[in-house]
Formats: sequence, C-alpha cells, structure tokens
Amino acid sequence: MVLYNERFIILVFRGSANLSNWITDLDKKLTGFKQGSGYVHAGFYKSVQEMERAINSILKLVRTNNQKIYITGHSLGGAQALLSAFVCDSLKDFERITTFGQPRVGDKNFAKWVTEKIQNDAKNKSKYFRVVNKYDPVANLPYWGYYHCNNFYLSCNEGENYTCKDGEFKRPFGGTTESMVEDIKAVNSESMVEDIKAVNSESMVEDIVAIKFNLFANHYMELYLKNAFRNINYDPFHR
Repeated sequence: MVLYNERFIILVFRGSANLSNWITDLDKKLTGFKQGSGYVHAGFYKSVQEMERAINSILKLVRTNNQKIYITGHSLGGAQALLSAFVCDSLKDFERITTFGQPRVGDKNFAKWVTEKIQNDAKNKSKYFRVVNKYDPVANLPYWGYYHCNNFYLSCNEGENYTCKDGEFKRPFGGTTESMVEDIKAVNSESMVEDIKAVNSESMVEDIVAIKFNLFANHYMELYLKNAFRNINYDPFHR
C-alpha cells in the first residue's frame, strides 16, 4: 500500500495474511544478496523481487515533488520493508525504515553491510528503527545463521514505554541473545502451563487456540499499534 501527499510517501508492507505468505515465511534457506553483501532469506528476497517492478512504477507515478520516502511493515512485511529499500531503485534515497515484529532477514555479513549503510552515531537520527514487543517470538526468528541489522532496537512491554536496547552487534553471540532467553522463559510461563493442562479438557480445540494466542499475542499488530499510540510523545533516546 502506498500513501502520499506533496510532502511525503509512505510505502506499507503487511504481515502474513494467507497461505502464500506463510510459504514465503517458511522458505528460509539463504541465498546471495545481489544488491549488496552477504546472504538473505530466500523467501523474503524473492517476494520483494516479485514486487520490484510494481513498486518502481508506482513511485515514479506519485513522486512528483521529490517527497521524502518512509517505508514500514509488520512481520513478513517488516522483512520486505528492509529489503525493498536496497532492491528497488526508486527507494534508494529513502528517509527512514520502521518495522514492527520483523524477523531476521540475513546472515552476519548482510546485517553488517546494512548496518554500515543506515546507522548513525546519534541513534535518534538512524535511518532504520526496529520496534519489538517484549516476548514477540517472531522477532527472534529464524534463530541460527541469521542476524538483525543495526546496533539498537526499540523494545516495548504492554503498558510500558519504549526502551532503547543494544542490537546484536553489541552482543557476543548474536543468535543466543538475551531476548531469546526471555522468549523461552515466556513460553514456559505459568499461564502457558495452565493452557497445556487445559488441553486435556473437553473443549480441546478451544484450548489449542488459547495456547496459540498466548504464544503470538505479543506479535499481533493490534498490540504494536496500542504501544505506538501510547508512546507517540515519548522520546526513548533521551532518558
């Protein structure tokens, strides 16, 4: 989706919405990134390549006043937002990328290459902001061989303000991050144990749905929006 006026253009990528999107998510083998360095998720990369011509055509049509370009997306759409900025010629001078619940996109060489392109000594002037709800499991996938870009990210727990946390390049082991450990603890929470016990109840189907909800509730866009509106006037970089 493209939103625009005479001052700015916003390119929006949605999260997984159908079977085709889920297949894209699951196609996680690494493939060479032709526009830069390193290897990236094959499914994410292919999906952006398939949209490249359409994106360039639309931007050529609506960018009539040299408007600033903002790119955003949730989940799969977050991965597509990041990749599109370097795949699509019409987006090369983008102003900012903001993603929500974005999975990891590429290997360490790709993450390093992107980080060098977008980071700024003043974090609030970075060209890339990755927002993560605490305990969102998707934001730490895929685990092995993949790394997030940039040297920081914004974390938020329900009912709290954003906090700026060190990215994976400031941690010694990349994949085995503090946030991963937190996710594992969250899965073993008291409420999860209760849900597992409930699977033995008469309403098994409803209980299985409840388990799924507990696992992924922190990934839903509704919670990201709720947290974003609460933080609209909050500056996490000067605290």
